[in-house]
Formats: sequence, structure tokens, C-alpha cells
Amino acid sequence: MAKLEQISRNGKNGYKLPDGTIVIDPQYDDCVGTFGLDSYNHTEFAIVAIDGKCGMINESGETVIPLEYQEVKHLFDDLFAARKETQDKSWCVGVVKPNGDIVVPFDYKYIVAKGKYIVCYKEAGSSRVYTHTLIDTHGSIYKYVRESNPVVFNSDGQQIYEGEAVSSKYDFLITKRKDKFGVIDMAGNTILDNKYDAIEIACKDRFIVRVNEEESWLFGVINDKDEIIIDFK
Repeated sequence: MAKLEQISRNGKNGYKLPDGTIVIDPQYDDCVGTFGLDSYNHTEFAIVAIDGKCGMINESGETVIPLEYQEVKHLFDDLFAARKETQDKSWCVGVVKPNGDIVVPFDYKYIVAKGKYIVCYKEAGSSRVYTHTLIDTHGSIYKYVRESNPVVFNSDGQQIYEGEAVSSKYDFLITKRKDKFGVIDMAGNTILDNKYDAIEIACKDRFIVRVNEEESWLFGVINDKDEIIIDFK
């Protein structure tokens, strides 16, 4: 664990500890201002750039993702969303591992993690973040808008769902389709059909659900077999 702070020397950037000890020699054109598990970012990885190409380093200064992308984001575990330019001057995003394996192909415009689920949008708009440096304080280079047509992958790179992903807890994912909510698991199995008006994951096998009526609504608790545990009232 560490808190690493950016230092600059002769136009290059590196990192030091709060006591001034240089941990990573200045060598990058740009980098995020601070990182480390003890920093406010609470991440062990930092995006860095040389000649406009971005990659990721860890707290020891080791290159985790090579500096060959337009942007790199750590999703979770050893999975990173990487953005690269296409031949038509557009962009595409995929998911890669430090060993070079491509977990999710570069077929998407925007990728984000929800728990241990990878949500990939086939369509999105993009523009540079407003900052005087290449990389902002959160490690971002681009911001994304109008995300649409999402598909969901698990950490093994298997597509398990097509549709909107809302949130994740206890290894479940709440999904939304036609304004109704449901739940799937890591294998893509349907735990609850998309038939509820709201869902909250209470624990590993209990869900608080809401059913709307004409002028009111009812709440109840069901299990992972869609059986009523507490009656709707």
C-alpha cells in the first residue's frame, strides 16, 4: 500500500512518496496526479502517457498495460478497458489483461464495470475532458455520452446478457428491460424475470421487490427461486 504523488523534472513526470522519496523516476509526458491504495483514488494502477500513447503502471513502476492506447481504465482484478484509434479515425474499446490476452473484443464504444460484470456499449458519443493536461485528476482522457445498445460480459469474457445493466451486489446483476427489472447471475442465468417495478438485492438469496398498482405500490421479499418470503403489502 502506498500514496504516490506526481513529481515533474525537465518536462517529464514520475512519482514520489509523501516523504519525498522518489519511487518512479520522471519519464512520462503525462500521468494522473496521485495514485496508490492509500490515495483518494484508492487504486494500485495509474494511467501514464508518452507521445500521446497511454498505458498503465503499478505502484512499483512496472508497466502493466503497454503504452499503445488512446486511453486505459482499470475495471477490476486484472481486467482493463483499452481504447484505440480505428482506421477511419474513429475509436473502439475492448478489454485486455496484462499478459496481452483480449477478454472482450474491440467492438465497442464505451466499457464500464458494474461489480464484476463488464458492460459494453455498442454506441456512444465521446469528447476530450476539459483539462489543461492530457489526463485529468480521475485518470480520464475522454468523457462519454449517449451510451446505448449495451451487452454484458462476465469476467471470463462470456457474453451473458443483452440489455441495460443497473447495478451489482453479491455477484448478482440487476437488469432492466422495457421498464421492468430482473436479476441474473455471473453465468447469465435468469434469477428473476424482468417483471418487477423495482428491485434491491438485500443479501445473497433475498430480494426486496416492488410491484406497482394503479394508484399505489406493494413491497415484498422473495428468494432466488422467485418464492415469496414476506408477503406484498
